[in-house]
Formats: sequence, structure tokens, C-alpha cells
Amino acid sequence: MSQSEEQPRKTKNALFQCRMYEQEYPEVGDLVVVLVRKIEEIGAYVSLIEYGGSNGMVLLKELSRRKIKNINRFIRVGRCEVAAVICVDTEKGYIDLSKKAVTPEEAQQCEQRFAKSKTVHGTIFSVCSQLKTQPLDIYRSFAWPLYKIYGHAYTGFKHILNDEDAVFAKIEQHLENTEYSPVDERTRKELVAVIKQRYTSQKPKVRADIELTCFSQAGINAIKEALRAAEAVSTKAVEVRARLIAPPLYVLTLQSTEREEGLEMIHAALGKAAEKIAQLGGEAVVKMEPKVVNESDEKELFEKMKKSETENAEISGDDESE
Repeated sequence: MSQSEEQPRKTKNALFQCRMYEQEYPEVGDLVVVLVRKIEEIGAYVSLIEYGGSNGMVLLKELSRRKIKNINRFIRVGRCEVAAVICVDTEKGYIDLSKKAVTPEEAQQCEQRFAKSKTVHGTIFSVCSQLKTQPLDIYRSFAWPLYKIYGHAYTGFKHILNDEDAVFAKIEQHLENTEYSPVDERTRKELVAVIKQRYTSQKPKVRADIELTCFSQAGINAIKEALRAAEAVSTKAVEVRARLIAPPLYVLTLQSTEREEGLEMIHAALGKAAEKIAQLGGEAVVKMEPKVVNESDEKELFEKMKKSETENAEISGDDESE
């Protein structure tokens, strides 16, 4: 095990003095996010953020596959890096790591997992701050069971938005025959409130554009029926909305915590609209395939709808003057 006499202390940030995962230390081969604390000739001293700031070291030879002339080109104090665990000393609480063993794809996946874990961590600490409780207690009775049940507590949080009772029932079942009990009602209410506040605003919006025309006797009623068929795809948790952009163009939108589920629902809604209008002698043409939209897309849509309303109002005014 490589370490010098002088080791950096664990991070003073209380947020990262509590580990994020049930396992106290990572296993050899695991990828972890580390914070670089100190750099010396032999390598870099780091703290494992996900494991309560546990001490670790990346030896100089484990920094890069290339020859190192200037260590600061490869690693810097204060930066977060992804590293692979190559040795764990649980007695001394010290971990050897390698940065060169991590591929760019692996680093990206690790960073995505860490982002979710950090969000969960922040949520738990927010609740602890309100209730004056210990984060480890909430992890044991709430978050760590979610990791076991859903693969990641972040996924469990999203399920809480859709069916709170079902999630807590699974947690209770998971904790049976263990020394831990589910969180009390007061803690549960605060957790759910914080999760809903933080995660509802994060629901991505999914959109698709479709042209609907019908020159048969059914006319406008066929279009209305088609839009109603699209909206009927809605579930208790996710609502599909159909709105006019400008005749004959319509937009279907929804917001869902699950990106792929949202895209699938909009695809299904398009299919239902096309099927219904075809039955009534009309035609449907998808002008924009389902996609997750951003603020810029939403602003553009708003401007189109506003322009259409203005033009329709002007036409209506001309008709009245005649």
C-alpha cells in the first residue's frame, strides 16, 4: 500500500463526511469520483467523495499511459477526477487508484452515476437540515433500500412522484428481518415534499408535431376526434396534451420523469391520432418526430402559436367588417 507519513485529512465539508452507498469502501475494479487534495512527486492524494471522503492515492505511474513531464497537465488540486480502484486497505481506510485505467466512456458513465448520487445526497441532507436528524439514519431506512430495489435511489425518487405508497411499501418489505425500520411519518412527509419540489421541475418535456386534414363529410370533427384519441393515451401520472399551432399543424406534448417512456407515449399518441383520422376519411402526416425539447424549442413554439392567433384574429376582423 503506497502512502507517505503525511496524509490529507478527510474533507471538512459535512455534506461529504457521510458516504453515499451502503458499502463502506469500494471494491477493486470499481470506478469512483475523487477530489484531488494534494500533489507530490510520487503522485496525488485524493478524497473519495462518494465514500465519506475516504483517503486515496493515485501514484504517478497510474496517472497516464503517456510519459509525464508536468504532473499538473494531468491532474490538479481541487478538481474532481474519475479513477479505478486497484487496492483497498480496509484496516487503514486507504485506497490506491488508477486514472490511466479509465476509458473516456467509463468516465462518462461514472460521472452520470455520481451526478445522480450527488442529487440524492443533497436531497437527504436538505431533509436532515429541516428535521435535525442524521443522514446515515435516512440512508439506512430509506435511500439504501431504494438502491437495492431500483438500482439507484435516484430512480426510486422518480417512482415516488408516480406512486408514493407503492415505493414505501417496497421499502418496508425490503427492511423486513433487518435491524432497521422504515422512516417515520414525519420524515416520510418531508422526504416526499422535498423530492416533489426538486424533481417535478426536472421533468423533461417531450413534443411531436402532426398535420391533420380531413376533406370528407366528417371535416373538423374528424380532427377533433383524432386529437382526443391522442390525448386518451394519457395515464394518471403523465398527461398528453394536443394543441393547435396553425391549421393544419398540431403539437402533442407531455412531461415525464422517464425520458424513454415519454417518447414512447408520444409515439403511441401519434399512432392513435393517425388511426382515428384515417377511419374518418382524413389524413395524418408527422412533421416532427417525438423529441425532448428545450427552452429554445418552447419559445419558438410559443411564437408560432402567438403569430397564428394574431393572424386568425385579423382574418376574423376582416370577415366581420365585410
